[in-house]
Amino acid sequence: MLQKASFFNLVLCLTGVILCFSSCDQGRVYDTYRPIDAASWAIEDTLQFPVTIEDPLASYNLYANVRTTSGYEYSNLFLFIDITDPNQKTQKDTIECVLAGIDGRWYGASSGSIINNRILFKRGVRFPSKGTYLFTLQQGMREATLDNITDVGLRVERAQ
Repeated sequence: MLQKASFFNLVLCLTGVILCFSSCDQGRVYDTYRPIDAASWAIEDTLQFPVTIEDPLASYNLYANVRTTSGYEYSNLFLFIDITDPNQKTQKDTIECVLAGIDGRWYGASSGSIINNRILFKRGVRFPSKGTYLFTLQQGMREATLDNITDVGLRVERAQ
């Protein structure tokens, strides 16, 4: 009887853990990073993120994810973002990712010398149709290369 009760408790505990982890990020539609070779992002290098939208009636929040080292020289990062819809129409945007305060403190979550930032750049977006949208990101800092950027990503989540 004791073994059955222990097994039941173990299964119940594991089920609770699985449900907890699966429900923590249920709004996520897309969340992917692309590594930057040698942590040096050249101005001509673009990063592409194909995102499939299944529900055009829903509203979405769009985020740029940026990982830098603590050696990144600037407090911000400008990004050029192109969004190409399934009909090949492209919408262009420029955003500023503020990564540190005027006092020099990094805003993002840090782990050792790596700083993770998630920057909301569009809230409550409605995509006009189902299909795959291609997001293209390019650094816009007017430097030939930006050192100490390790990864750049895109997150699309359902708005609450």
